[in-house]
Amino acid sequence: MKKICAIMLMVFSFAFIANAVFADQLTPEECEKKKEGWYVTGLPLINFTSDTGVGYGVRLFLYNNGERGQDYFCTTPYLTQVYAQFFQTTLGWSYHELHWDQYQLFGTNMRLSTSIVYENNIAAHYYGIGSRTTRYGLTSYNGIEFNTYKSWRDNFLMYNNNPLYGLNGYHGYWKYNFYQITRPKFYADLYGQIIDNLKFIVGVQVTYVSIGTWDGRRFDLNGRKWYATDTQLSNERPRGIDGGWANTLRIGLVYTTIDFEPDPTRGVHADYNFESSQRFFGSDYVFYRHTAAARYYHTLFDMLTLGSRLAYTTATGNIPFYELSEWSFPYNRQSGLGGNRTLRGYPGDRFAGRTMTLAQLEARLKVYELTGLGQRFVFKLIGYFDAGNVYDNSGDPFSHPRWGDYKWSYGGGLVIAWNQATIIHFLYSKSREDSQISIDFNHAIR
Repeated sequence: MKKICAIMLMVFSFAFIANAVFADQLTPEECEKKKEGWYVTGLPLINFTSDTGVGYGVRLFLYNNGERGQDYFCTTPYLTQVYAQFFQTTLGWSYHELHWDQYQLFGTNMRLSTSIVYENNIAAHYYGIGSRTTRYGLTSYNGIEFNTYKSWRDNFLMYNNNPLYGLNGYHGYWKYNFYQITRPKFYADLYGQIIDNLKFIVGVQVTYVSIGTWDGRRFDLNGRKWYATDTQLSNERPRGIDGGWANTLRIGLVYTTIDFEPDPTRGVHADYNFESSQRFFGSDYVFYRHTAAARYYHTLFDMLTLGSRLAYTTATGNIPFYELSEWSFPYNRQSGLGGNRTLRGYPGDRFAGRTMTLAQLEARLKVYELTGLGQRFVFKLIGYFDAGNVYDNSGDPFSHPRWGDYKWSYGGGLVIAWNQATIIHFLYSKSREDSQISIDFNHAIR
């Protein structure tokens, strides 16, 4: 792991120097292929991840790219993006969203990105918090460790007719690491340019969270009766179990030379975001979060794009447990470690703590391009490697890195770029503990 990290740092340093000379715009060839004016994309959502089950719904995009010849045409992915999403899964996750993203706001160089979201998940994950989550494997209530998710599920979660409870016909523990969360939220982020390639971010997020546990509930599953005994969340009772408001303000800086934000092929992107939650802003919690990240992209032979992301986040104050897994990246807040955006190959929120590190490498190979009826589809094969760790203190990754506790995963799949800006992925990821399948929108590294 030390060698891998050293190699990644050397490659990143070289790529930063090599890419820093590029301007953040499309190549003339790609700009020539970009559509003008308004257009619509959208499709039924048929999604599957091992975490959430089969998902179904619809997402409709409305784009305006503006007119060719305008100064912004080759330097922005679009002028306006609006999408509406209805989405839910067979394992009880619903995520509905109305989103607006606007470049050249009121004729200026500013950008506004804003969303209204309603999320409800009856199968959210809680595996504990802090460095112990990467020190030890999946663990039962009595401290027994399991090397794989399948072994843990078969020998603990689905343990039949638990004699401790003596419930005839019921099977216990299926919900041990699950809880219920309802989370409506609104966010708005304003981006402006300071000097060439250097931008600022000012944003606000308003969130109300309601938490429910499965303790003592009876339910049917696959024709069998189940009884949810004590859950890990109710046993540990971390801060935030009572839910409430977790509203944040954030400011940030971004240095970027990437050519096309939804599907970059070259350039460097380095950012820092500071978030604060305060009672004067209506929050029930007072906490601070710092997130720093760097990405780079380099393309060989106009076909093979190499991408990478290094990221670090740390939080202080009385932050609720469900906020500990959040990464405050500049254009999208991602959850991890685990799931289909960060440490792929592990279930969502598998590892969480006050301080987290993340390293990701990707190779994207363009294999085919299809055009017709005013549409353009670019097909890319993708392979990747992810690694990450959790710490209890902000300085631990540097003073006590615990290289042996790093968790890693790898995988590959297919990415389709539809009219350049709509990215659809089909991924299979593998880790020592489990495997995950994801059919969804957008690149993980963005």
